[in-house]
Amino acid sequence: MDTGFRWTINLKKMIEFLIWILNATTWILLVIALIALLNSSLVQIPVAHYGNVIRLGKRLERSVREGYQFKLPFLEKFLLIKQELKTLQFKKPDPIKIFSIDNLQITLEGSIQYRYDFNNLRKIPEIEPETIKKGMLDSIEDSIGIIGSEEKGEDFRQNKEIIGQMINCVLRMERPPHYYVIENDPNDFNNNPSQSFLDYLERLRNAKISDQKLVKQIDHLEAYLWEIPLKSDNSNLNILEFYLKNKSRIETMLQLEDFLFERSATEILYNLDVRTFKLTSVDFSTQVTEALEAEEVMKKEIIAKQKRQDAKIKIMEELIAKGVSPDKASDDADVMLGIAKKNIVSGGNAFNVLNNNS
Repeated sequence: MDTGFRWTINLKKMIEFLIWILNATTWILLVIALIALLNSSLVQIPVAHYGNVIRLGKRLERSVREGYQFKLPFLEKFLLIKQELKTLQFKKPDPIKIFSIDNLQITLEGSIQYRYDFNNLRKIPEIEPETIKKGMLDSIEDSIGIIGSEEKGEDFRQNKEIIGQMINCVLRMERPPHYYVIENDPNDFNNNPSQSFLDYLERLRNAKISDQKLVKQIDHLEAYLWEIPLKSDNSNLNILEFYLKNKSRIETMLQLEDFLFERSATEILYNLDVRTFKLTSVDFSTQVTEALEAEEVMKKEIIAKQKRQDAKIKIMEELIAKGVSPDKASDDADVMLGIAKKNIVSGGNAFNVLNNNS
């Protein structure tokens, strides 16, 4: 009886011990599983990278920045995309080309620095760099070409800094500044600005801008402070002159653009964040330059011939006044001006030998 009782007690203790082992093992396994789960859920995005979430092979709208980020374990992963600035060059033989009102082709050379738009990373790898470059080129030529077609070639060529500012506005701003003016009657902009411009100023005032100097600059963008130059018809805005006269205000708008998180039509189309456009040269095309040089040479030749003719007439008048016959005076004047050499006697007849440059 005692032996059986002891066996019963020992068996009971053994079972309790096994249960304890099982529970402990279960807890250990649960901890291990939890660690594995956390390890699978926590991912470090490297410095200077974005991460676009891929779930079950499908890219999502959700994107994350550098640092430790969470994801659904075993179901999600991150596509890493570098934050680096990329550069597109526009130079010969493929510069930006526009035509002036006097039908002269003007070439613009420069470069665009951009990076991928964090809010649209899902679409980034779908667009080839050459497609982006072609789209940028078309956007600049369309927008700046309209302005250039209203200006003389020389006037446009001499305003390199302003042209660069205009291109930056087209590529980086939701609406270039002159759009707010031409939306309604330009004559009335100072007293009655468009609602879209008032909304723009309100968005700036509500933006989180830590630099108080920039905040104060917003007051200088009030509509009544802008200069509105008009064309000769006094009804349409002279766009190039508008940018010239309001250069500092427009530069302020470009500086504040980063705080609005708004995108231009080009940026939205190609899912980019354009940081800057640097214009290196504005000049006439090679064909136009050669034609202008040839025209200049022709003008100089005409002027030179006119001066020689005037000098010849003056010399002839002086010789005739001294009794020299008109024919002899003309010949002597040609010799004196280098148009012909001195008389040469041949077979009893005298004649002038003309210079090749006559």
